[in-house]
Amino acid sequence: MSSFHRIRQTWRRSLGYL
Repeated sequence: MSSFHRIRQTWRRSLGYL
């Protein structure tokens, strides 16, 4: 499940760029 948390941070970072 660790991957899920990591992926969540990834898309969250993308939103920050927008």
